Amino acid sequence: MSYEYPTDRYSTPRRRKRGLETALILGFAICLLIGAAALGALWFLSDNPEGATGNPESAQMVQEMVLTGLAARQLAGDPTSALVGQAIQAGQLHTAAALLQFDTESTSSGRAGNWLRLAQAWSDAGQPERSTAAYERLVEISAVDLALRTLERGQLLNQAAAGLLANGDEAAALDAATQAKRLAAQAPDLLPAQRTLILEPLAATVAALSASDESDQTLTLQAEVEDLLRNPYIEAQGILLANGWPLLSTPPSPDPAVEDRIAARELAALNLAERYVATGGIDTEPERQALAAALLAEDQTRKATFDAALSSATSLQQQLGLLVDRQRWLALKSAVAARTYGISIVPEWEAAQSEVDIERNGLIVNAENVARAIADAQASELEQNLVRADSAYRLALESALGHYPGVNHADVSERLRLVQSELARLGSPLALPVAWQESEATSGFRIQQP
Repeated sequence: MSYEYPTDRYSTPRRRKRGLETALILGFAICLLIGAAALGALWFLSDNPEGATGNPESAQMVQEMVLTGLAARQLAGDPTSALVGQAIQAGQLHTAAALLQFDTESTSSGRAGNWLRLAQAWSDAGQPERSTAAYERLVEISAVDLALRTLERGQLLNQAAAGLLANGDEAAALDAATQAKRLAAQAPDLLPAQRTLILEPLAATVAALSASDESDQTLTLQAEVEDLLRNPYIEAQGILLANGWPLLSTPPSPDPAVEDRIAARELAALNLAERYVATGGIDTEPERQALAAALLAEDQTRKATFDAALSSATSLQQQLGLLVDRQRWLALKSAVAARTYGISIVPEWEAAQSEVDIERNGLIVNAENVARAIADAQASELEQNLVRADSAYRLALESALGHYPGVNHADVSERLRLVQSELARLGSPLALPVAWQESEATSGFRIQQP
């Protein structure tokens, strides 16, 4: 049976004495100093490629092949998920990939579905390497995104395994199939019929894989899948984490000054997009300059509003909401700096790309520190560790999505290990524990056996 903790526990702060509230606020100030110190290390990473992760965007898109007339509509306020779908349907896969790389607004299901469609479209277009990269991204997302339903995760992993096998990457296909099997065997919320829905296509994929790969690992997996398929009436142990991260924070109230800047930016982006369509990209400099000015003005207003709101926030939940909202804006700023929309829009941001990424990393560090303070304020050890697990899984998801440029995978994996060990000690082991897994064939956060 899955464990679900009450939503009201996280949507409003627990009543506490004024002294405790003051102590938590002071603790957050200290956390900010810690986050600032972390930025120094991130500067080092930015200048030392061997110490940092590679650029996840580079494997998916070619900037010169992005349709600005379509992509810029994301800056105009059109839903990212719908734009990605349009781009895939039109065969504009570089545009779809560009929009997906920095997508922070789509639902988990919509985003995962678009990664699947992009992987399939790359394969149909005769681009197996790009297809494989998209499938592997999907496998990692399926392992750590708690907002995805269990059956949905199993189906996504199944399709990834079949797609990777079709691309000729047997090692990656075996990895994805193993993930699907572990989920089917270990998830306690699956009904026998649902478990069968995962296992039947998985058995076909593994049988096809074993026909060309007769390694012990493949043959063992095939036997395990067949055994589960014969008897799907198993009682899996452990608890499933609810998606508690959104409940930890209070979203900031709309600010009229920021809303005005957003409206100006969306209008400028729409004008640029329409001009590109009308002229084929000729004589668009006035619209480009207008959009650049709107983005710079919005950035300045957002920064001032963020600083003022953070300094006056009266609860940890408000602070976390502000930090998360700021992360979303910096993701958009980073997308512009990376020429995700196919053209140079704000050259100043391009020159400061590393600084933008460093600020993004600092915000993630500070959000993690605030989440820890929220966890420490919970009444019981179990509640404290459930909140810590929410935070650790969120870090893993940010990494899987490519939204954490300076991520240290070993550090995130250690955080996951510690909180998972504590939950097991408290009698609530996770049914689908996760850890960083690396091999010659694949790497990423993966579901582990208990």
